[in-house]
Amino acid sequence: MQSVFMKKTQRFSREKQGTRNHLQPYMISEELADGFHRYMEKHAAVYNDDIKRIQAFLRHPLPQSPVIFDVGTGPGLLPVALQRHLTTAVIIGVDSSLPMLTQSLENNTHIFESYHPFLATVEHLPFKNAIVDLAVSRFSVLYWDHPQQAFQEINRLLKPGGRLIIESLNPEYPWWRLWLMILGMFFKGASSQVLSYQKDAFKREYHLEQIEQSLVNASFTIIHRETQQNDWKTVVVAEKQC
Repeated sequence: MQSVFMKKTQRFSREKQGTRNHLQPYMISEELADGFHRYMEKHAAVYNDDIKRIQAFLRHPLPQSPVIFDVGTGPGLLPVALQRHLTTAVIIGVDSSLPMLTQSLENNTHIFESYHPFLATVEHLPFKNAIVDLAVSRFSVLYWDHPQQAFQEINRLLKPGGRLIIESLNPEYPWWRLWLMILGMFFKGASSQVLSYQKDAFKREYHLEQIEQSLVNASFTIIHRETQQNDWKTVVVAEKQC
């Protein structure tokens, strides 16, 4: 597996070495990664809204092969969905969990040439500057130790005017609604590890104000937000300041 990752790093990697010395993976067991993958694969329709949002916020005219950065790619199901709609896209997937990244590679063997998975933390990305057209983070910000540093790294990777879509949980989501969500996931076949993972995620999430302030401090301009007080998630779209 390591040799596969190494072969796929050459196109985007910076010449500077030593980035991996900073790697501090978030510990996710193979059992949890497998359970999360099996649950999300059953409910892959949840990615439809993400695809529509990505298509809406990619800057036009589109390059022939837009580069999309999936931050916290997990089992790699977003790249699977992306390739059905943006067939010429090149997708970089980063995750700090080797079990998750292994799942992502297995799920994307059919698009091996256009999907590039990397083991890395978002605060220390081993890539060249200005290579990405659009970045997406689906519920991964809560696992970042230093969000502003992470946003600065993403900003560095984005081309001028490039955009970042962030989906995050609402840490103020009413507890009784959360328990109804957990109960619904249970009846839909989620494992006990996945249910615990979901419940803990709400506790770890940053508040929207913290995320937006970190974005501004990292030289982004917020151009769009989707948020309602009693919704379980929020969406923010930010653009790299030229």
